[in-house]
Amino acid sequence: MARFVVGAMFGLVVGVVGAAALGIHAAAEGGGQDIETESPPEEAPVAVEKTPEPAYGPFDKLAQCESGSDWHNTRNPIYSGGLQFDRQTWIAYGGGAYAPVAAGATRGQQIEIATRLRAARGYQPWPVCSRVVGLR
Repeated sequence: MARFVVGAMFGLVVGVVGAAALGIHAAAEGGGQDIETESPPEEAPVAVEKTPEPAYGPFDKLAQCESGSDWHNTRNPIYSGGLQFDRQTWIAYGGGAYAPVAAGATRGQQIEIATRLRAARGYQPWPVCSRVVGLR
């Protein structure tokens, strides 16, 4: 492997030095002015894909029970979103990066924060619905 790396580096150095020598020779012969340079190719616009929503799973079952699957639910003054986060929990687990309250975030963002919350506390934050839908 080391022999390959040394050989590759030698080839790279020879190539760079050789190209520089050719440029100097062409300029000395007066041919440097006749060389046409290609303009760089135009960059094609890159299509930015929206992050796909997570597949249907346990949090969708919880949301059905908690809010009727209304991910932008604001009917309760204390809890919001599909999974009924209170503002303090939403912010504590990073939801503030998306919206001030859960109802302002997408389904995927709410599931991301719920996944963090579940990793720390299990399904305890959803005591009734986690039992109703068979998650504990």
